[in-house]
Amino acid sequence: MLHAVGFGEADFDKPQVGIASTWSNLTPCNMHIDGLARLAAQGVEGRAPRRDIRHHHRLDGISMGTPGMR
Repeated sequence: MLHAVGFGEADFDKPQVGIASTWSNLTPCNMHIDGLARLAAQGVEGRAPRRDIRHHHRLDGISMGTPGMR
């Protein structure tokens, strides 16, 4: 499966580094985070970074006043 997403044989001998991101283009407060995740991936050069680890985010503007904000 990892060969299909661009891993070569040498990548399997490198540490794999997961970079979790709350990036979303749904809210303005999260739109810049993808750029930060890309910079973090550049910082682990020589390893096998994976930026595709997603984390959910809460939208305080949408959920204001709901049980989800408590």
